[in-house]
Amino acid sequence: MSPFGDERLDRLVLTEAARLLGVERLDVRERWQGVYPSAPGDPFMVAERLPGVWVVEVVSGVGMTAGLGLAPRALEQMLAAVTGAPRGAPVAALGGAPPLSVEARADCGP
Repeated sequence: MSPFGDERLDRLVLTEAARLLGVERLDVRERWQGVYPSAPGDPFMVAERLPGVWVVEVVSGVGMTAGLGLAPRALEQMLAAVTGAPRGAPVAALGGAPPLSVEARADCGP
């Protein structure tokens, strides 16, 4: 895969975005042409690595796209582990589940 993008396509996207937003133009301050990590096998991981410590990861370039679909499934799996409910039981059906401590971190710098 080439690390270079086609500027004509970027201009088309920016022109359409500006039209939809009702502005004359949009200025790009930075661009990033990234490379996403990948691994053989399933690109989605939901695993309890230590008791009560879960890792949810997408090892591919589809994290932003698939994240909203993965989140409920990951929560179902975690709640099932805590409550003993069958895996795949809807989160709403686990109403009697004990409260869980949830912490999210984004250590991306200042």
